[in-house]
Amino acid sequence: MRAIKINKNTAVKQINEDLNNLQIPANDEEILWIDFQSEDKQKESEILEQKFSISPLAIHDAQRDRHPPKFESFQNYKFLLIKAFDAGTKDIDFSILHISFITNKNYLLSIHNGISPSIDSVWNEVVNNQNSELNDSYSLLYAILKKIIARYTKVILGLEARLDEIEKDMVSKPTDALLSELIRYSTKTQYLYRIFNNQDIVIKEMLNADNNLKENSLKHKFQDIQEHMERLAGLSGLLNEVTKNLIDGYISVSGHRLNNIMKTLTIVALIFMPITFVAGLYGMNFEYIPELTYKYGYFIVLGVMAVMAIALLVLFKKLRWL
Repeated sequence: MRAIKINKNTAVKQINEDLNNLQIPANDEEILWIDFQSEDKQKESEILEQKFSISPLAIHDAQRDRHPPKFESFQNYKFLLIKAFDAGTKDIDFSILHISFITNKNYLLSIHNGISPSIDSVWNEVVNNQNSELNDSYSLLYAILKKIIARYTKVILGLEARLDEIEKDMVSKPTDALLSELIRYSTKTQYLYRIFNNQDIVIKEMLNADNNLKENSLKHKFQDIQEHMERLAGLSGLLNEVTKNLIDGYISVSGHRLNNIMKTLTIVALIFMPITFVAGLYGMNFEYIPELTYKYGYFIVLGVMAVMAIALLVLFKKLRWL
């Protein structure tokens, strides 16, 4: 757990005192940001409930390992829960980190059970005074959401490029590994679509319910967040459809290749069928077969077999089987 007090008119100072003795700023010139990262749940609950009068229901939602995105407006604060990529996520094989935000004009509380690169990045900007606009709770929340969306976008665009590569490889060298990869992507993009769609709805609810945002110049920035979520939902849904189409295409290509193989085997079998018949006929152990005593019988039979094979090849060519 870490905390920062931010004064709009003076330099930012990092809190080093006992967090249990923190006081909520009493004026609009100063805000408090506390980041609860993998904190003991009992201690976390005590601080949230006793120091900030947070509802036990909101605390329970914030501490759950799994919970859908959510926005809820309380009398003295707003509660926002979203899903972000965890620190180890580099591509579409992602893992999800649940982050809860509790905010009003005097403080921002961020709660998450794991490292959040987005929160760490904004935290460092605040500590190092790298962004003068990070001087109120809504600016901080916006900056964090913006970085979360940037990580979403990078992964989605990376998948789009990978699907283009798979489409090219699928025609030339379809393999079971490609099919397995596509099935995995189909599941992941479907999951991302649900996340982005739910978070788009949640951000809309926040924009409509939070009067501070309506009166704040940040309203347009949060509308930008909502529009990005909407676009990400649309793009992930599109990529899910592309993935499904590629799976269908893989099955069609594999079926076509199998049909060609079966056609080739059928042609070979049809060519050798009459030849095998002739060979079997003259291989029977009857005492009297006139052709066996003929001087040129062997060569005539070989010629007949060759003519049969050539005639069948010509026929298959005319039928466009070859």
